[in-house]
Amino acid sequence: MRGFDTDDVIVDSYDEMLWRLRALYGLKNARGTKMLTIGGLAAYSSEAQENGPRVAKELWGYEFVDVTNEEFARRLAAARTDPAIVRQVEGRTEELLKQPAINLQTERKYVFNSYMALHVCRQFLNETGATNFGFSQCMGHEQISMLDTPPCFVLSLANDEGHTAYCHTDLSHTMPGVLLRWTASRPTFVCNSHYPNDGLFLVAHCQAPRRMNGLDYEPATIMTHYESDYGAACKTHYTKGQTVTVIIPNLRCTKWQGFRGTIVDSPSYPACRSQMEISVDGDWRRLQREMEGFHTQIVYGDYTREVGYALKKLGCQMHWDRF
Repeated sequence: MRGFDTDDVIVDSYDEMLWRLRALYGLKNARGTKMLTIGGLAAYSSEAQENGPRVAKELWGYEFVDVTNEEFARRLAAARTDPAIVRQVEGRTEELLKQPAINLQTERKYVFNSYMALHVCRQFLNETGATNFGFSQCMGHEQISMLDTPPCFVLSLANDEGHTAYCHTDLSHTMPGVLLRWTASRPTFVCNSHYPNDGLFLVAHCQAPRRMNGLDYEPATIMTHYESDYGAACKTHYTKGQTVTVIIPNLRCTKWQGFRGTIVDSPSYPACRSQMEISVDGDWRRLQREMEGFHTQIVYGDYTREVGYALKKLGCQMHWDRF
């Protein structure tokens, strides 16, 4: 961690101290992350595939524990034949579906299958000491067939439990997501970025936490995964008027672009199930011109100061550009 400078001087303000402590807490816990990679590491681009592991190891001290699809499938098959595990998973499924804010629009068995897969993920996390995990080819036939559902809802449930779990094992979005989660002490929503227009920024994904403020569950519709129209995925109905922090990492893992915004709608366009329409509190035209990435990490609350402060303390070459 880098030394002190004038940005560390606080005069008679507990609030000024508090946000810096949040940043340092986030940084301390994000460094040294042990990541469970189910099916190995995978990224959307050759740049992220090449640079992500190097940056994660050298800058953040990540450690990777690979679990092959075959190994996960064997563990999952054993869990499915264990009566005690089946009863436990059945109980959790029933408990979720009894919540008044849940609307089930897919087959119940896919919710059960998601909880069963999460049980196996927890086994591996406990055995390895990992705190983060992802499925490398979450839209691929092999992993969807293995789970008998896309991993989307598995990851939603995991984030609500306090893990950091993202679709794909793409480190370009994993690193900012982990820092945000520890800084804010609440889940982050990893999603696809869309073209900023008229001051609005639309994002969408099928992997969406519900416990976005860290305590309460947002209403949700459990429906099929968008692209496959299969299994279980979560459409979280986000709170309109909620302030959010938005981070868009580039694929080279050298820059994070971000802004503070406000959720103005949670629409249902023909796209990934969970959607936010965000009003950009900043120079949206510059964002439109200069945006480099196409994945986004979002967290409830304004943590833009904390992110910049943490990266500065890390002494990294990564550029933080706040719009």
